[in-house]
Amino acid sequence: MLYAYTHAEGVYPESTLTGVTNNQLTAYPDREYTIGAEISNEDDFMYLSYQWQKKGKTGWIDIPGETSDSLEITDPSTDTAGKYRCCVDALA
Repeated sequence: MLYAYTHAEGVYPESTLTGVTNNQLTAYPDREYTIGAEISNEDDFMYLSYQWQKKGKTGWIDIPGETSDSLEITDPSTDTAGKYRCCVDALA
């Protein structure tokens, strides 16, 4: 999932996820994966910030340190399984 928010009137980030198929990723141990949040109209904004989150039992939880436009998953395990999203905040 990719959510984009903006502080601008009428201008929203045009966003897509990369590194996934049909918004899903099947991950295998001993491999590396990169999921990206691509903003095709990023030049329309002065500022973009990213925060990757994982769905927990009580809601969405920020993943500490994951504030770039991509999320690296290295050597996934059963603890890695779940729902993820990237929240993009934009200022035009």
